[in-house]
Amino acid sequence: MEIFDISIDAVLYSLYRLKEEKESEYFSIRYLYENSVESSPYRLFGIPEKSLEKILRSLQENYGREWISVEISADLDNISLNPNKTSIDVIRLHLENKKP
Repeated sequence: MEIFDISIDAVLYSLYRLKEEKESEYFSIRYLYENSVESSPYRLFGIPEKSLEKILRSLQENYGREWISVEISADLDNISLNPNKTSIDVIRLHLENKKP
């Protein structure tokens, strides 16, 4: 199993940038791995699908459904982002969490 030394906040930021680019707060994990999606976390960071699923679950656990909702089961792999939050809000969240 590969280990990726990447901040989960970077993945959250990339998802919110994608949300702004595509003007949609709903994605499937399969969509993020399509060749046409150049700014997905996979394309930006090279994260394999199973590792991305773990990161997405960690994001939901750490920040709650206020930021990201992830549904991963046999036939379901939906990601929902808060329509009222932006990539700038993710940067603010990251900076707040880094305060000593």
